[in-house]
Amino acid sequence: MTTYITQTRGLIGSSVLQKQSRLVRAARQQGILPLSLYYYPVDADSAGELSARQDGILSGVSFGDDIIVQLPTMLGDRYEQALLDKIANFQQASASKLVIAVTSLPTPSDLAQQV
Repeated sequence: MTTYITQTRGLIGSSVLQKQSRLVRAARQQGILPLSLYYYPVDADSAGELSARQDGILSGVSFGDDIIVQLPTMLGDRYEQALLDKIANFQQASASKLVIAVTSLPTPSDLAQQV
């Protein structure tokens, strides 16, 4: 059984992502592996494209593995809800656990970077 922790990448200077990075570094010392979520304009994806993208991110997760999701991802509500739904469905079919960690609330400068 492996434990994974999400980390959003690709948004330079975000205080939220800096906090996520520190938590991932500490988690790696405990043998927890990162799952990278890359920042991109999510609204350009159809529901099928978003699902396929998230399937790729989760492709290395096996039955019985646990996932810690750091929120916010900075990818938006649609992305986060789809990811949590996908993990919850996986969890129901296996002995996996889903842990949600709210690492920070975005600052106004973080939100401005998303525009």
